[in-house]
Amino acid sequence: MSASGSKYRAYLLIAVLLLVIFTETRGSMVRIGVYENAPKVFVDQDQKPSGFFIDIANAIGAEKQIHIEYIEGTWNEHLKNLKNGSIDILPDVAWSAEREKLFRFNSIPVIESWLQFFSMPGNEVNFLSDLAGKRIAVLEGSLQHQYLESGFANHLSIEYEIVLFEDYPSSVRSLMLGEADVLLADRFFYFSAHKSGLVIPGSLILNPVNLHFAFSAFVPDEFIRNFDRILFELKNNPRSVFYQSLNKWFDVEKPPSRAFYSNWIFISITLSAVFLVFLVVFLRKEILKKNRELKFRSAILESANKMLEELLEEKRKSELAARKGEEAFKSLFLQSADPVVLIRDKKIADCNPSVLKYLGYSSKQQIAGKHLAKLSPQYQSGKKDASDELADYWIGQAIARGSSRFEWLFERADKAQVYAEVVMTLVTFQQEKIIHASWRDITERKKTEDALRQSEERYRLLVDNQTDLVVKVDDKGRFLYVSPSYCKMFGKTSEELIGNTFLPLVHPDDREPTARAMEKLYEPPYYCEVEQRAMTANGWKWLEWVDTALVDENGKVTEIIGVGRDITESKLNEELKQKILITDENARFKQKFLAQMSHEIRTPLTGIAGMTEMLDKTELDETQKDYLETIKMSVENLRGIINEVLDFSSIEAGVVSLHPVGFTFKDLFMQAEKLFNAITKNKDSCSFQIRGLEELPQAVFADRHRIFQIITNFISNAVKYACKGTITLEIKTEKVLKEDEMLFKVLLHDQGPGLTADQAKDLFKPFYMISKRQNILVEGTGLGLSICKELAELMSGNIGVESQLDKGSVFWFTFKARILSSLNTLAEIREPDPHDDYQSLNILLVEDKKVNQKVVKLILASLGHKVTVAENGLNALEVYQPELFDLVLMDIQMPVMDGITATRKLRELYHDLPPIVGLSANAMAGDRERYMGEGMDDYITKPVRSDDFKNLLQRLGI
Repeated sequence: MSASGSKYRAYLLIAVLLLVIFTETRGSMVRIGVYENAPKVFVDQDQKPSGFFIDIANAIGAEKQIHIEYIEGTWNEHLKNLKNGSIDILPDVAWSAEREKLFRFNSIPVIESWLQFFSMPGNEVNFLSDLAGKRIAVLEGSLQHQYLESGFANHLSIEYEIVLFEDYPSSVRSLMLGEADVLLADRFFYFSAHKSGLVIPGSLILNPVNLHFAFSAFVPDEFIRNFDRILFELKNNPRSVFYQSLNKWFDVEKPPSRAFYSNWIFISITLSAVFLVFLVVFLRKEILKKNRELKFRSAILESANKMLEELLEEKRKSELAARKGEEAFKSLFLQSADPVVLIRDKKIADCNPSVLKYLGYSSKQQIAGKHLAKLSPQYQSGKKDASDELADYWIGQAIARGSSRFEWLFERADKAQVYAEVVMTLVTFQQEKIIHASWRDITERKKTEDALRQSEERYRLLVDNQTDLVVKVDDKGRFLYVSPSYCKMFGKTSEELIGNTFLPLVHPDDREPTARAMEKLYEPPYYCEVEQRAMTANGWKWLEWVDTALVDENGKVTEIIGVGRDITESKLNEELKQKILITDENARFKQKFLAQMSHEIRTPLTGIAGMTEMLDKTELDETQKDYLETIKMSVENLRGIINEVLDFSSIEAGVVSLHPVGFTFKDLFMQAEKLFNAITKNKDSCSFQIRGLEELPQAVFADRHRIFQIITNFISNAVKYACKGTITLEIKTEKVLKEDEMLFKVLLHDQGPGLTADQAKDLFKPFYMISKRQNILVEGTGLGLSICKELAELMSGNIGVESQLDKGSVFWFTFKARILSSLNTLAEIREPDPHDDYQSLNILLVEDKKVNQKVVKLILASLGHKVTVAENGLNALEVYQPELFDLVLMDIQMPVMDGITATRKLRELYHDLPPIVGLSANAMAGDRERYMGEGMDDYITKPVRSDDFKNLLQRLGI
């Protein structure tokens, strides 16, 4: 044996062993994907896989002793998982040629389905033309999605929009919010818990399909064959898990007794009702026709009986006449097509051949001498009356009154039961009184009557038990019938309503529109829809009616059938939706207005603040310095007011979010002390101290900016209203929440005039201001403390004040922070060192406002930088040269070409660019993130100061 041959045999042996191991492993455990498509497959409230397909999979797994691992995910995720083998089986998959190329299907379909449109009331899809211009919601990657994009669209000359969703809950919400007009789903969505009570199915049905289990291409053939074998047994056993689950999830009354491949026929309630009405009318006509025929035949038979009596009477008068009468009787008796028996002493004495044929006997001896009850079942009419007692009664009636007529249930020799209408007549034959009994087969008529009665009962049950309102009125609007649901809604009995008109129950403002709408009932197609308010037992309700007129052969309206439903909730929802739209529009307008006002105020404020800063660096006398200090203070107050308004607007719009960083309380409180010293440098009436830092953790992780914003507000208010004695800033641990998480409390003590209880109670409300304090007019917006309250609650804390008149106040707030184990994780905010040496940079300033060009250029020049100005984005593209500039300051809003467009084009033209920093008066929440997402490396807002540029260069590391 050659070495290469041994080598190949070794590889073959290893491959066989791996195949055996793989097969054994895959036979002991399978992975089944679960997604949200209730009631066929979903995860229930206990987080367990559930639904019709899950029941089938569990039954098959128990039969084969297979361990099943259920894996949750979305529909699209599981299609990918099935393709790459991450799961073995995916339930509830419709077969298609494209999918058969990717997956394997079991050969036996689990259940049949079709596609159906669902919508909100008033937007139903009943014809293909109704889809024109509609936004159709559909699950992404589903067969419905493929159907809308391929075959279905190719056969229509109408246009529609496809809106994709990952699951049914989100698609239903889109219908409720008006983001989609209709939802295309399989028919089982009707039973889904995700289906809202407001969502209704349309009558348009498309693309019938079979639903299977789909298998990964890696699953062995033997496994799928065994799977089909067990599924076959379940579907052919009416008591199996298959039919128990079918009844459980889809309200099937009982399992079919035929094989699984019998088609299920689902008929909608509306079509059933129409069909039943048609069937009732048709059967009534047939019964009337049969009754006329039977009456005619009965008349002939009665005539024959009278003739027989006359012949018998003649026999008593004359021998010859008697003999002729006897022969005539025998002839009529023997040749009659109807079965005839002669009864003597309650027993059958003779019968004609038609009796034998009718009852299936071969000779007269088989029935001769028998009581009529012996040819019948034990009980007549469904075990209500005993046959022997009832037969004696009718025979007694014939003897007492000369004749009797009744319906009788016979039992043939083959045990089949047939109905007959029997006529018994007391006659004299051969000088003996006997009973002549003849009958006519009415089995078919009885079946028809039973079917008619059952149809009427089903129709009545359907009408009486449905939640929709059903009424029938004449052409004058008077009630002929009212359903129990109608009586319940209006708190009246049918006796109170029948014969009266419906119009008094309608709202006065809706009576004339109702009458106008109902005029359509008197011309083809004899149909109308009406919305009206009605006074019900629970007050005024909005009702929607669909009315149909019944006309005679001359086209005259005889009756009107109305089907209505309560649409009060949907009407209220429409009103609420309109209010929400108006509110949202107002909010958007306010946000847009605030953004525009902020931009327009910040733009000139940049010139004022910048020139003030430049002026402060020049030689000034004391009077000029005082004037300049007043200007600077006014500018800072204006900047603070703008920031408070924007913060309040952002909080009100719910767009404020936290940005936690690592920091130390020591650095935070040192910065607070610098702030106090800066705003009190001309005041000697108060001092500042810090307390509690020694007992705190070394470093924490929280939103340092928002914490400092609250502290800044507290200090500013204390300096403004209570600047005497000592102002103390204190911090302490309030509560340990988790092992690495604490609730901290910051307190600011002052020795000012204090607050009354009423003032303290309203202090944190928006726009609340204490009008005067020690004869000093209070300035500001009244928003500062209300913003602090919102920020504290955003950080899982609270805020408050404890105060007494003439004894001072303690303002406090709490916040949650995570404890850091070391300082290495900190992103500390370092104050720029005025003694730092800055490298001289070449900066390209892209700014259209002349004042801003001048101010920014002066500030940057004072820091030792060289500035080149471009008046708009297009000019910046012309001026820019590679390796010439170290930094680009880009305004956002500019004529000719804006800053975002210019930044995008610069990045398209050059791969190695210096930092591009947005410089704008847009300061709304999210502006910084939005512009940096458009390609900016950083972003600063106007008005800008030299410190802003220093901090920027420090962040950029240049």
